Amino acid sequence: MSRIHEALKKAEQDRAATQGSTIQPAFSSATVLEVPPLPEAAVATMQPPISLGSTPAFSGVYSLDELLARCPQQE
Repeated sequence: MSRIHEALKKAEQDRAATQGSTIQPAFSSATVLEVPPLPEAAVATMQPPISLGSTPAFSGVYSLDELLARCPQQE
């Protein structure tokens, strides 16, 4: 596949050289779309992402020992 690509590229360069023009790519460049900014109300309510490397902090009324005591015990 690369040989075909190189041959097409060389033919394009040769054609441009004989015509006396600059080399134009045979493909179109991607169109970049502008993204509208977020409203300030949306930005104010956004939460930061949770880091995967850390344990999330729980803010409950129970401690770890109380939660473990409430779990059913299996033998």
